[in-house]
Amino acid sequence: GGIVMRIALCDDVYYEVEDIEKYLVANGEEVDFFDHGDALLEAYEHQHQRYDAVFLDLEMKSEKEGFQIADALKSIDDTVLIVFATSHRQYVYESFRCSPVWFLCKPIEKDDLEKAYHHLQFLLSQRRQTFTFSDSHQSVRLRCDEILYFEAQDHDIIVHKKDGTSQSFRLTMKELEEQLSENFCRVHASYIVNMQYVTRIARESENSRQEVVTLEHSSQPIPVSRKYKPLLNDAFLNFKEKEFIG
Repeated sequence: GGIVMRIALCDDVYYEVEDIEKYLVANGEEVDFFDHGDALLEAYEHQHQRYDAVFLDLEMKSEKEGFQIADALKSIDDTVLIVFATSHRQYVYESFRCSPVWFLCKPIEKDDLEKAYHHLQFLLSQRRQTFTFSDSHQSVRLRCDEILYFEAQDHDIIVHKKDGTSQSFRLTMKELEEQLSENFCRVHASYIVNMQYVTRIARESENSRQEVVTLEHSSQPIPVSRKYKPLLNDAFLNFKEKEFIG
């Protein structure tokens, strides 16, 4: 890695997360402990603290507190990685609506903690990959997770970003393809998509044979051409596998 992670632990019983803290600190990460959710939210809202990941206990004082905190955190910072810790397995399914990236059952086993930690490292390394575009006029550096897709228009490439803005460069699709990581997949003569944001691959409508890719954060369906369809299927499976196995 080389990059230090900033991690918050939130639990009203310190000794239950003491081992997590020791493990993370031993691995060189920065850790802050909060003994209730409001203190963590306070740090986010008023001290403008940001954490890469938050380990959140689900049974603090009131049963639902953990979920409410997760929702509140996500509304302030939609990139925070949430790991839920709980002694009650029945919360696992309910927790999915908060999109946690991992789930730990208490008492927490060292082995499970290691897996969670490696998964966080994997997700952060994906997110932190950057890409620099340059043509004769400009050079711009973007994080890969800011990019939804690329579109070729005339002799330009337009980068469509997650925040709804776009930028254009004088590059060919071939030059662009050579520079991108395997998180990106060409789906059409004019389009390259970021696999991280692909939500589905399907036919545009029942009576249409045209397949399209749907991306998170975008209402624009991206056409898939026959030539690139097998590539896309492979890339999608590889990406999902990496995401879950790390």
